[in-house]
Amino acid sequence: LGYYRDMLPTRMKLLDKAIRLVAETEEEANYLFQNSQQAYQEFLKKGIEDNSAKRLSQARIFGGPPGQFGSAGYYYLVERSGEWDTREDLMETYLSFSRHVYTEGAWGEDAPDIYDRHIQGTEILLRSWSDRTRSPLSNKYDWYKGGSLSLAIKHLTGKEPEWFLSDVRDPDNASMVDAEAALRQDYRVRLFNRKWIEGMMKEGYAGADQISVHVSNTLGWKIMRENSVSEDIWEEIVDVYIRDKKNLHIREWFEAENPFAYQEMNEILLETVRKGYWQPGEETLREIAVEYARSVARHGEGGGLRGGGNVKLESFVEEILTGPGDPQLAELFAQYDEKSRETQEVDSSPANTLLTSAEIEAVPDSDMQTNEPIEQKENSTSEQTASQTEMVEGRELVPQDNETKNRENEKQVQEWLSVSALILFVALLLVLLGYLRHGKNHSK
Repeated sequence: LGYYRDMLPTRMKLLDKAIRLVAETEEEANYLFQNSQQAYQEFLKKGIEDNSAKRLSQARIFGGPPGQFGSAGYYYLVERSGEWDTREDLMETYLSFSRHVYTEGAWGEDAPDIYDRHIQGTEILLRSWSDRTRSPLSNKYDWYKGGSLSLAIKHLTGKEPEWFLSDVRDPDNASMVDAEAALRQDYRVRLFNRKWIEGMMKEGYAGADQISVHVSNTLGWKIMRENSVSEDIWEEIVDVYIRDKKNLHIREWFEAENPFAYQEMNEILLETVRKGYWQPGEETLREIAVEYARSVARHGEGGGLRGGGNVKLESFVEEILTGPGDPQLAELFAQYDEKSRETQEVDSSPANTLLTSAEIEAVPDSDMQTNEPIEQKENSTSEQTASQTEMVEGRELVPQDNETKNRENEKQVQEWLSVSALILFVALLLVLLGYLRHGKNHSK
């Protein structure tokens, strides 16, 4: 919404006008008119003034507050899955910013009650699909934006809507496709397709990252649409990428090209189990936990699930690895825990810590904000600079012979260009004088 509101405001106002015109047209099977009339009566009973009740009863465009593109807090919260427990927790944040109404006379006003009323009875969710390079599985904004709206509808109405994509990638053959059917096809075309995997392997680091992104988007879909990802999808991810079902030496490739992508993929699988979205067998769960712990012990924590620090997941891994009483697993957990703590200590060091607003305000903006006299401060600064200069050790950096020659050559070229420009200017001036003289002689 933010893009259309701020970049194409006249188009969005035109859409609002079209909606209002239809809402005022009394025709058979005009459900917009019927619903608006019903909402109008409900708003009047709630004590809303007549003109406002009519205006708001016809409003159908809602989004974030004016000047805001989405919500960064919600955007990162979804992926930082360790900071929320239920889908209802997510919806509290989502609905806190998405219920501003955009209609004539109430542009950008916060209207939670109006939003909650109009979303009732929603049965179908539509999104366009126009990008040939993106798909429901590869594009996170499908599950993030469309999925969030779908979850909001279910949260407020108790019923999950059907979801269709308006497939206009080929305008001459546009069609409506079921979003979840397109998602299932995506798994066959992309994530579980040998040719696609081999193509990603040719891309090295970036290819490994893309595989991890697709697994991450799988979790995103599962969060927003509970039935969109079946148990067999998770099992196939394990078979293909952990057990190397296709004999591609995929784990060795991840290790060589991008071990953190492999680590994050296992982390996502573990988090999916922890949150109750998938129930694998004990052996499978232990297998994933071992792969994840080995990666962290070997490479450190890569900051998966949007930045790391998922304490709940760490406790879950500890429970898996220390529960069976296997000394080898216990040793692996000890290595994992040690490396994980080292990584967290580095991340929380002063050099990697952002200043709080209070700390920023405490930093002097200029010399005038200190009690130290300017002359004394200048002398102190000079002494510190000299002291720091004395402490520097190493070879003196002097220009090399080829650098000196290059500078001399550049100087000669600049001088030659200056002379050439002067000669050209004089030549043009002589031509102009000759032309003027010829013109005078011709006139005589």
